[in-house]
Amino acid sequence: KLSFADTYIGIQGGFIYSDNEGSADKNAQDLADASGNAVTYTYEEWTWGIRPYGGFSVNDKVSLEVGYIFSGSLDETYKGTASGTAWNYTQGATVDGVDGAVKFSFDNLYAKVGLHQLTIEAIAAFTASSFTYSGGASRSGTGFLLGGGYQDSLGEDLYWNAEYVYYDAVGGLSDATMSFFAVGIEKRF
Repeated sequence: KLSFADTYIGIQGGFIYSDNEGSADKNAQDLADASGNAVTYTYEEWTWGIRPYGGFSVNDKVSLEVGYIFSGSLDETYKGTASGTAWNYTQGATVDGVDGAVKFSFDNLYAKVGLHQLTIEAIAAFTASSFTYSGGASRSGTGFLLGGGYQDSLGEDLYWNAEYVYYDAVGGLSDATMSFFAVGIEKRF
């Protein structure tokens, strides 16, 4: 018999890693080809992430869990010249959305597999001389997630956890992935 006593809520915080090197290299090469000059660039692969979540224990080994993840911005900056005029292009991307997983517990260790619906929000700005253009776009889509972690009791139905989760096809883009390294606290009812 299932009851409210089988539920839990929690929050996790940590770091999100996304391998942006390939896209930053390609963007820089495209900009260099278009301007006819060398382009310098910097990019970020790490940002912060927060994930409140809740779940329902089906039995002592299996739970169903739903969360909402959101991130800080991963920024890329490109600089160059065209026809003697210096230009600067900056773009930043954040992620937010829901995930759901089946969580399998093995004493203090656990594994999870599930799906997510995430949105990538991108904001860009291009500046040349005294002209500036700003714009934004978003992309949403589904993908799978796979992860695992360690959890232990703090007493009085409070637990802490350390977790790693891989998110595939972020925003529905097959080449956009991210990894979430997190620690959290959980209250069981």
